[in-house]
Amino acid sequence: QEEYRRLAARLLKLSTLITVGLLMGEALLLSLLVRLVFPDYVGAEVPMMILTATFVFIVGFYPWLWAIFVGSGKLSGYTLVAFAGVGVQYAVALGLFHLIGPSATAAMAGMLAYYLWLIPAAYRLARREWGQFVLWGPRPVSAGERV
Repeated sequence: QEEYRRLAARLLKLSTLITVGLLMGEALLLSLLVRLVFPDYVGAEVPMMILTATFVFIVGFYPWLWAIFVGSGKLSGYTLVAFAGVGVQYAVALGLFHLIGPSATAAMAGMLAYYLWLIPAAYRLARREWGQFVLWGPRPVSAGERV
């Protein structure tokens, strides 16, 4: 259990560092690179950065969180929150389409909303059922610590 938690913590730390580094690099260089390499896509920098921001969810949370559900064989709760996440994604994207018009930025904001819903909701389910495996969950008590 502790080894699993350490793996989850490493995945989260590394993916966070990579995501922050990529976003900083994109903030500084993406506009120039898009103009030089993909001039037809000038203006797509914000959607590209939103797509990059999802890396922390996909690599930092998804592998260890998903493995808990798959390993338990109890996918119904995860499936329910994933379907609800799709609803959140469409609600945000369509709401932004209505407010600002259809755009890649609005669509990517909807996709980001999916992860902002899915990961906390799936985490809460996993923590309630398998707290000893998740980050920030209750620590398992070892045989030497029992009174």
